[in-house]
Amino acid sequence: MRICLIIPEVLTNQLQRLLNKFSSEIPSSFEIEFLKIPIKIASILDENTLINYIIENNYINYLKKFDIIVVPGFLKGNLNKINSLLNKSVVKGPKNLPDIIPMFKAIEKGIKLSNEETADKYIQEFKKEFEFKILSNLDKYLPKIGEFGKNLKISIYRHRPIIIAEVVDAVLLSENEFIKKCRYYIEEGADIIDIGCLAYKAKPEKLKTLIKIFRQNFPDKLLSVDTFNIDEIRIAIYENVDLILSISKSTFYKLENDLYDCSIVLIPENEKIPDIIKEFKELIPKFENRKIQVILDPIFKPPMFNIFNSLLRYYILKKVFPDKYFLIGLGNVTELLDVDSIGVNALLTLIAIELGIEFILTTEASVKTIGSVNEIRKAIDMFTITKILNKLPKDTTINLLICKKKYY
Repeated sequence: MRICLIIPEVLTNQLQRLLNKFSSEIPSSFEIEFLKIPIKIASILDENTLINYIIENNYINYLKKFDIIVVPGFLKGNLNKINSLLNKSVVKGPKNLPDIIPMFKAIEKGIKLSNEETADKYIQEFKKEFEFKILSNLDKYLPKIGEFGKNLKISIYRHRPIIIAEVVDAVLLSENEFIKKCRYYIEEGADIIDIGCLAYKAKPEKLKTLIKIFRQNFPDKLLSVDTFNIDEIRIAIYENVDLILSISKSTFYKLENDLYDCSIVLIPENEKIPDIIKEFKELIPKFENRKIQVILDPIFKPPMFNIFNSLLRYYILKKVFPDKYFLIGLGNVTELLDVDSIGVNALLTLIAIELGIEFILTTEASVKTIGSVNEIRKAIDMFTITKILNKLPKDTTINLLICKKKYY
């Protein structure tokens, strides 16, 4: 089948990159050519401009050799005039350039496109399938920057953070409650389950029990422990958990004889950026000499306590320590802000991705934050798809529109 894509010249390079990137998704029986229209603003293209260009440049016979001619979906009105001119099937493509790939699949399956409505109406099933395939083949489309995990390994990709879901005050739960909460988080999309300990009272034996229970029930999942207590940190080390949150400078010196061959989150004891840099530069070599993998957490501040400055710390420290993984705790905002968590989680996840942060820690400690793990998972999936397709984070089949809709 011969297909002609009529495209504003300003979009041709983007379209060519798209077709090259997803060449394996284009049916082998398709022969695709472009007809470039020399306009600099794609949205001003209309049917009359298109017809005039075709006539003035003697493209009528050229276009008649194609089985299907596709014009951009954003072209307003119907295509009756150009259909009459060419006496051929001229149809509207999708509004967004990346959706041309699932449009090809729809055409292959015999879906008839329209000269009045955009292809978007007819390709949703194929679009969903295409986006699922992208998420299932990340090695093909995203840079892999490493692996994480001690007992198991998960891949870390640039622009796709790992989700750590904390079971808050886990040591107060019964064994059945703990298992139920872990299973729920895993089903919601968590990559790592975090056992949250108490700030005011240590329960090392209960922690030890929960670690064993987790391993028995979820042997294929990674586990972290969140505590500042020395005895509980020792338990986490000896039980060989994948990650320990959080170690500070003073904690390190108390545990010097215990810390070895593990992964930890390092937090600063200072707030000023020069002091944090100095502190991290002092400690990181000490950890690495003991084969300890370090993840840096400059601490995301709660609302009204200088969120902007804390994000600035992440930005600057990422420049200073470009080869280190970073963690950001979104619960510091979602739990302390009386705003529905959906939009907050989406926006903060996008900021984390743009900052290059590899780990996102979240909680569902209050009723208003229930669903946060799944909200962050959907946000990551949506941003992953749009990053790979080089488009804005909109018009994907995955979204976080719950109370409002895109259209009337």
